[in-house]
Amino acid sequence: MALNKILQGMLDDFKKDYIFENLELSKEFEYFVNYLIISKYHPDAFSDKGDMDRVIVDEKSQFGLDAIAFIVNGNLVLGKDDILQYAKSKKLDVDILFIQTKTEEKCDTGDLLKTIQATKNFFENFDAITEKNSNVLNAKEIYDELFKYENFRYCTSQSPKCHIYFVTAANEWEKSLVDNICKSSGKEITSIISDIKSVDIQVLGREYKIDAYNDIKNTI
Repeated sequence: MALNKILQGMLDDFKKDYIFENLELSKEFEYFVNYLIISKYHPDAFSDKGDMDRVIVDEKSQFGLDAIAFIVNGNLVLGKDDILQYAKSKKLDVDILFIQTKTEEKCDTGDLLKTIQATKNFFENFDAITEKNSNVLNAKEIYDELFKYENFRYCTSQSPKCHIYFVTAANEWEKSLVDNICKSSGKEITSIISDIKSVDIQVLGREYKIDAYNDIKNTI
């Protein structure tokens, strides 16, 4: 599906700094959205496309999540050994990001619920994940390392925090229905996984991407 002119122009500008070869539009857009969201937490997270590849977890579009990223003390963590390094400071401020991107100009609540369920599976029912590629397994290793007592004891009182981002090219959707799904699902996850201090589920549309990319460009 084609993007509108503004989003396509932003994507084309983004691609000037990174090499994308033989990727479908939906996959390019996925990289773009991951870049926008993760850069909010760690502005210098990505130096090339190879770094971006490390957070991609859905190679076959079956998982319900495109990316999983761990931000520890303001830095993107790409392996479990990084947890050990940051634990030496005896303070771990942790954000766990789950990202799903759609190019459609609508918010499909069925797809939103699939993303939320995929997040639940990652936390509590990992065997239910059918696509266990190397990046998914690496994310699970990071998670397991983080939740070992010798590391978890250094987490700040407000972390780990979980953020689920469902991103579309839409500008409008049924806000009350979507808000109810996000709030009720967030409460359910925190009740199931007591060690997660808070869960924030957001649906982000076209305006978010425009504002976020402009903010990044203005700081360069």
